[in-house]
Amino acid sequence: MTSVSTPVEPDPATNETLPPAPKVLVAVSLIEGVDATPVLDALESQVYEVSDIVLVGDGAIPTDRDVRSSSSLAELLSFVDPEIDLVWLLHGDTRPRRDALAALVSEMERHDASVVGSKLLIEGTDDALEGVGAATDVFGEFYSGLDEGEVDLEQYDVVRDVGFVASVSILVRRDLAKGLGGFDERLPPVAAGLDFSQRARLAGGRVMVVPSSEVFHLGACQQSERGWREEAGRIRSMLVSYRPVTLIWMVPLALLVAVIDGLGSLIFGRWRSGGRHTAAWAWNIANLPTTLLRRRPLNRIRQEDDEELFRYQVQGSVALRDLGAEISDSVLDIFDDTGTGIAGRVRSWWNPALTGMFLAVLISVFGMWSIFLGGLPLSGWSAPFTDGALDQLSRVAGGWNRAGLGAGEPLHPLVGLVSWGQAAMFGNPDLARILITTLSLIAGIAGTGRLARRIGISGSQRYVVGLLTMASPSLVAATSVGRWQAILAAAAMPWAIAAAVGEKQGRGASAALGRWAEAIVAVGVLSLIVPAAVVIPFVVALVVKI
Repeated sequence: MTSVSTPVEPDPATNETLPPAPKVLVAVSLIEGVDATPVLDALESQVYEVSDIVLVGDGAIPTDRDVRSSSSLAELLSFVDPEIDLVWLLHGDTRPRRDALAALVSEMERHDASVVGSKLLIEGTDDALEGVGAATDVFGEFYSGLDEGEVDLEQYDVVRDVGFVASVSILVRRDLAKGLGGFDERLPPVAAGLDFSQRARLAGGRVMVVPSSEVFHLGACQQSERGWREEAGRIRSMLVSYRPVTLIWMVPLALLVAVIDGLGSLIFGRWRSGGRHTAAWAWNIANLPTTLLRRRPLNRIRQEDDEELFRYQVQGSVALRDLGAEISDSVLDIFDDTGTGIAGRVRSWWNPALTGMFLAVLISVFGMWSIFLGGLPLSGWSAPFTDGALDQLSRVAGGWNRAGLGAGEPLHPLVGLVSWGQAAMFGNPDLARILITTLSLIAGIAGTGRLARRIGISGSQRYVVGLLTMASPSLVAATSVGRWQAILAAAAMPWAIAAAVGEKQGRGASAALGRWAEAIVAVGVLSLIVPAAVVIPFVVALVVKI
């Protein structure tokens, strides 16, 4: 029995107090032409109570709501109440589910993260995914890993570290958001999220995605991911984040990737691709002073090196990978007679068209075997394969023929084309001769098959026509007297004629521009081989038109 005078020890379990829940301020970015009422309604119904809501930007503010406003996010963060622990950066064209904020706060505390993003679903669809975090390559090209129109079946519902989260819905610690100065207001939404996430990670923060926090997004705030503004934004984010030693090798490679992607896109009639790359880099050059200014505050708070960013990037170039996949699909499409798709063509290795193509190439190579073993004939004129490919290129660039006593006539344009091919083969003349000849035979048979298909010949029969062209006695006789370029001309001619005739499918400006680009490239290559032959495709096209 306890004495009255004896003090009673309090029960430790009943004396414990839980830490106060973090106070959250919601900064809603107003979107021009979008009513902010739905997002405000969704915020009022949140399970997790918010401390304050501020509308940011110059959009229309609902008159029936008693909410504060701010002209910019940077202004808001500079005067935010110190009692606020977290800031939820939310777009005005969103509709978060009731437990979206509660999930963000819970997972942020549990994983000690600094920046967490929501799962984004497309508004007006049956849970179609827009993004669940994303990665980039070293050039900042976005890679989400999602298929177009992919439906949310909880297949990505794992809380994990990601390269970046979109700026549509981000929960961030107040002190970090203030230190970073918020989003770069010059950047579009996706690039702004990338820039903010990378700077947060370099500052020592952890960036994660919380799939249990679901937010429906109307998408009115952003353009296409492949738009030039988004590309300019991701380039700027790389220029701000990377150290100088990384930029020294990254910038030239990024320019090279842009050139290759722009030229490769012309094959498919996407002439805007090159313009997009040009506009993106021109914008960054014009805004280089402001980019350098944004590097200074990051350098003061930087705690991680660039390797921390590399951990969450995919290898290689996303743009070149997509272009290569598209080209390989198009190459397989050459042999498609049934229209059953790529999977059917790959399964059917004994397709008659593919078999005919293979046999035609073998027979043609056998017919030209003397070129592979003994080299090119010395009689007549033939494009020279010398040990100085770069010297040949300089002679072509000089504009005249320095052979003999300084002849005034220019070198044949084929010399430059062959010299480029030899330079690509590390200057090896034998390897260049074999490779160019082999590729010409394959291209000639494939081009003839393509042209034959347009005039109604299908199956392996069209490659028989290609075989008769590339292994014909007249072509063999021409090469035997030193006219090796006849092989290249026979390879380029059917492509030029097919391009000049034009496809009978596809409408609109994009399809027309694609046909024009194909014709220009094909006829341009033919003009380098046999300049006088460029009139043939146009004559054929005129006859067909008449």
